[in-house]
Amino acid sequence: MRKIFFSLIAIIAITFVSCNSGNFNFATPDGALDVQKHIINKFGDKEVYYLNVMGKNELSSELAVISLKYVDADKSYKKGLAGGRISDEELETSFPYKEGKDGKVKISELDFSVIPVKFEEAIKFITSQTDEYENFQLYDWTFEVNKDKKSEASFVINATKKGESTSMEGRYEVTNYYTFNFEMKADGTIEYQE
Repeated sequence: MRKIFFSLIAIIAITFVSCNSGNFNFATPDGALDVQKHIINKFGDKEVYYLNVMGKNELSSELAVISLKYVDADKSYKKGLAGGRISDEELETSFPYKEGKDGKVKISELDFSVIPVKFEEAIKFITSQTDEYENFQLYDWTFEVNKDKKSEASFVINATKKGESTSMEGRYEVTNYYTFNFEMKADGTIEYQE
């Protein structure tokens, strides 16, 4: 009876931790919108000119890192969230906001619903060119707001090659992956970047 009681407590604890860990797959329609809500919850609905989300590793679309750049009192700032910790730094020299070159919009005005749509478009483009890749993962997505307050994006898709498998090199598991870079213009068209 005692073993059953402790097993039940362990199951409840594992369920509680996994339900509250905030794992979001930003390559899915629901996941992308959940990521947007999560960012607003963590940082507020700031006016940003740059926002980046990254997966937990090169072959994962599960949210691990958030970076955003915004202006407050005529100074540029960068905030980030990784490993549960929020960082905040003033950007004096590295990529500051440029009036007239950069625009800014509230996080809630960025269209996160395009993320999974453009991800699927990019996969269709890749598979129309070759059939040698599989296990496509959206690893990195960056919104940048242009001077017309329209968002543009760049994103990275990683994939594995069919027939290649994970191998062991010493104590490490090694998986080869292949990177495909894309840009999304303000009009929503995507372009492969070689």
